[in-house]
Amino acid sequence: MDIPADTVEYSRCSSNNMKRPHQDEMTEARVVAIWIGDQRDEIDLDAYLTDQFEIDFGFTINERMMPEIDTRPEAVSPAHLLKGFSMWESWHASAVSKCAAIGITEAASAVVFHFLKFDPSRCKVADTDALCFIGNFDWPEAKDD
Repeated sequence: MDIPADTVEYSRCSSNNMKRPHQDEMTEARVVAIWIGDQRDEIDLDAYLTDQFEIDFGFTINERMMPEIDTRPEAVSPAHLLKGFSMWESWHASAVSKCAAIGITEAASAVVFHFLKFDPSRCKVADTDALCFIGNFDWPEAKDD
C-alpha cells in the first residue's frame, strides 16, 4: 500500500517533547479510530501492535481495550476490508469515503479501536508506513423501535 504523502503529514505531530498520552485519555463514546496497512499475517500485525505501534503513533494502549484487527492474504478495497467489524455498518461509508479522498484504493490489514478518538496533535507520531491512520469516525446512537 502506498501511503499518500499528505496522509503522513496529517498524522504526524510537530512537537518532539510530548508526553505519551494513554489511550484512556482519548476515550470517547461512539467513536472508532481506524488504521489500515499491508500486513498480511495476523501474527505479524499482532506483534507490531504489541511491540511497535505505541512508539509509531505516540500513545500507550490500554491492554483491556485492544483494537479489533483483520488481515487478508491479498490487498482488497477498503470497502471490502472494513466490513464485519463491530458496528461497521454505522461508520463504514464514512471510512471508505475518507480512504478514497486520500487516495487509498487497497490494503491488506485494518486496525479498529472502538471508543478511541485518536488525536495526532497530542502524540509524537513517527514517520512510518507500517500503518496509515485514516481517521476517527462517529457512529450514531441506536434508535428504539
